[in-house]
Amino acid sequence: MPTTTRPAAPPAAYAKAGALALAIAVAAGLIAGWVRGDEFWLVSTIFAICTLAPAIGLAWVVFVAEHTVEVDAHAEDSIEQRWFERASSGALLDLVIASGVALTLLSLVDLDLPGRTALLLVVGLAMGDTMLRYALISRRES
Repeated sequence: MPTTTRPAAPPAAYAKAGALALAIAVAAGLIAGWVRGDEFWLVSTIFAICTLAPAIGLAWVVFVAEHTVEVDAHAEDSIEQRWFERASSGALLDLVIASGVALTLLSLVDLDLPGRTALLLVVGLAMGDTMLRYALISRRES
């Protein structure tokens, strides 16, 4: 999505973003430490550190982006958006067909597949198929 940037947001927006990011990271760390049980402080600290970067991104979007980013009013009219829509709609059809075939085969073979593995395969197939379709469409039409 094409955007233009303005120089800076008010200092209060940055302060709010920092506070929210820190609160999210600390809360996630405490929850992880509580769920894990053993070595509470070590788990909490590591999980909070790992969660801090995505929390900063979320806080920036919530508080700072509205002051610094001006969204292009015609972004949905871009050729890249059309390519992505075509790629994702084709990938959805592929995903439904592949899931039906996989379900049929798993039922016939009587294989027990854990839910995590099945969801990982479905998400991986969807992302890979969309990425491949987008690359092919953009190469063919550019």
